[in-house]
Amino acid sequence: MKSSVKATEGIIPKNKPVQLKSGTLRRLIHPDTGTSKNVAVSLLVMNPGDEVRPHYHKMREEVYYILSGEGTASHWGENGEEKIKLEKDLAVPIPPNVVHDIKCSGNEPLRILVIMAPPLPVDDAHCDG
Repeated sequence: MKSSVKATEGIIPKNKPVQLKSGTLRRLIHPDTGTSKNVAVSLLVMNPGDEVRPHYHKMREEVYYILSGEGTASHWGENGEEKIKLEKDLAVPIPPNVVHDIKCSGNEPLRILVIMAPPLPVDDAHCDG
């Protein structure tokens, strides 16, 4: 198993994730890269105006850690819709079955470290359109 990986060495999935309308997702730590079996860490880079469609994961927990840039996220859960302002050094936990999205609303790229456990297979990102 590989011991380390730089952001530029991570892999971009061949099949673009269904929820990724625009932006680039690069898998850094993931079974696909030979660096982990039980957790995934990816770098999501979104340019101004890019967005991730509303989606949810039935069996996965996800955490966003904002590295730089600004954006907004919405979460739809038991308490209705929650709007979150995304800014540097913010961590955002997302439980299973919570519909969520992201929009890059700033003037510079939004860079997000995406942590997921267990790692996401293609069949656990669910969108309604």
